[in-house]
Amino acid sequence: MRELRLLETTVRELRGESVPEDTGYDASALTRRVMDVVRMELRPGRPVPLGDEDEDLWVMEAVAARTLRAAAETVAGVRAGSCRIAPPEASARGEVAVRLEVHAPTGVPLEEVAEEVRRRVAGAARLRLGLRPASVDIRITDLVDVPAGFEEDPTDD
Repeated sequence: MRELRLLETTVRELRGESVPEDTGYDASALTRRVMDVVRMELRPGRPVPLGDEDEDLWVMEAVAARTLRAAAETVAGVRAGSCRIAPPEASARGEVAVRLEVHAPTGVPLEEVAEEVRRRVAGAARLRLGLRPASVDIRITDLVDVPAGFEEDPTDD
């Protein structure tokens, strides 16, 4: 646990955030996030087909998931966790069903956060990966406080 506190302190200092002085700090959120990333790195997942039936183009699930998690985290205060990508039942090649778990910021309408995450993830699937998302399911697994002075992504339109 000491090592996790040291890691988080270092990350917070690099980001210019204040470090909690409370010695009873719960590092479980950081632990879960680190373990999500470790699991994805150790398990690249299955290949996901790209393009049309006659094309032999594939991307590994872990690569696609990393791209989709990054897109979700462009929404202010959102932290993405587990991301699963699979062909939906009876789908055409290239169509996928995405299931993404996120931590959402407190004090904002959750439906709006989920819809914005869904929009950005679907856009990244199409534009960055060439996937056709048949569905993008968002599961909010936790609410987190947004740090003071945290601002919306200036690229938001």
